[in-house]
Amino acid sequence: MPENYDESISALREEIRVLREELAQMRELLKEKDAVIAELKEQLRKNSQNSSKPPSSDGYRKPRPVSNREKTGRKAGAQPGHQGHGLKMPKADVIEDVAHLPEECEGCAHFGTCPKVATSSVRNEIDVEIKVVLKRHYTESYACAKERGKIVSGSFPEGIKSSMQYGAGIKALAATLNTEGMMSVERVHSFLSAALGLPVCAGTVSAMVKELAFQVGGTVRAIVQALMTNPVNNADETGFRVEGSLYWLHSVCNELFTYLAVQKKRGEKGMREIGFLPAYHGVIVSDCWGAYWKFDNFSHAICNAHILRELKGIHENDPKQSWAEDMRSLLREMVHARHEAERLEASALPSETVRAFQARYDAILEQAAGVNPLPVRQPGQRGRLAKGPLRCLIDRLTAHRDEALRFLEDFRVPFTNNRAEQSLRMAKVKGKVSGCMRTLSGADDFAAIMSFIASVKKHGINVFSAVKNAFLGNAYGVLFPAPTE
Repeated sequence: MPENYDESISALREEIRVLREELAQMRELLKEKDAVIAELKEQLRKNSQNSSKPPSSDGYRKPRPVSNREKTGRKAGAQPGHQGHGLKMPKADVIEDVAHLPEECEGCAHFGTCPKVATSSVRNEIDVEIKVVLKRHYTESYACAKERGKIVSGSFPEGIKSSMQYGAGIKALAATLNTEGMMSVERVHSFLSAALGLPVCAGTVSAMVKELAFQVGGTVRAIVQALMTNPVNNADETGFRVEGSLYWLHSVCNELFTYLAVQKKRGEKGMREIGFLPAYHGVIVSDCWGAYWKFDNFSHAICNAHILRELKGIHENDPKQSWAEDMRSLLREMVHARHEAERLEASALPSETVRAFQARYDAILEQAAGVNPLPVRQPGQRGRLAKGPLRCLIDRLTAHRDEALRFLEDFRVPFTNNRAEQSLRMAKVKGKVSGCMRTLSGADDFAAIMSFIASVKKHGINVFSAVKNAFLGNAYGVLFPAPTE
């Protein structure tokens, strides 16, 4: 037996131990890399249809729109018994009758002497004429006989202040094109010059928009008060470029009113600066972003459209996560049950039905937690353990079950937060057209005007007429009844 036999055995054992440690480390490293690769693949597969990502992040390869509604088997389009809304005869200021005579009557010596037999069917053509109206305001003076010859003179209306000025109609058109129409100031200037022959300069258009913001200021404050007394409101926020920096446009709205405000901060600080949420005591429907949960003076409800999209993405990325599809089916069943109850004019589902739904909801999440256990701390591992987005969603749905299912117990609470998201879409259009708002005051003016216009549209009122009334000093009366004395 060689003298160094024991030493060789010891050396080999040490080498084996070192290799085993390296192998264990490599396995852990591979696990980490596999997790990173899986997460990156999941991110690549995410889009606005299967996650909370906004449509603007989809880029040029936008996904095919897919509805979350269940297929009913019915054909697309209007269903039997649906009342159509075709082209109707509008209220016209001018009606012109245009007679079309037979070809034989052209140049005939007997034209006008032949007896008329009948008039064919009438076909109506709806058209518009754009014309400029010049109103000449002047005052007159008289020697009043009642006042023993005293000279009395008329006075100009309050709004007529200059020898040459634009009227409420022109102002309303310019301001509506810039705000509701999302046209830039320069484009409004070009349009008015081309269509009306009026060289309204860009500076004048800007002044008109600022005047409109001033005129609707009191009405916007009344909108805030109306929202403050409403038991359920929706809230959301989106990025808004102002002065070359990222600001945030916050929205609070319901089915009748919309309030928009611009803030430098997105989170709790910005919300407190606006002042609405700290003073509100109803229910706020949101996308479950953490900043809303900093307020305990109101109750919370969660947007289930966000949840449905996230569950869809989970099941698409990993078909083994069957619980995600089960939860989607359950949520759709819940909202269908609510619609049926609403059809019967109920205000909430029966308590036993709600408890049965809650039990099924809890069972699905319990299954999900079993399939996706919490990470285990490894020896020597420090810091907070990353649970990953999937487990975070499971924990969030578990912790906020009552908020997610509040729509079952109170039919005033909507199933989604779509109303708030829709109120912010116009900001994205404005950003694409203008790039950004050049000044903070201009952004505030835009938010005030769009608060007024969005509320006007929800009341079914013509936007142009409402804006014109605002320039005439009656913005409040457009949305609210006149105060009684």
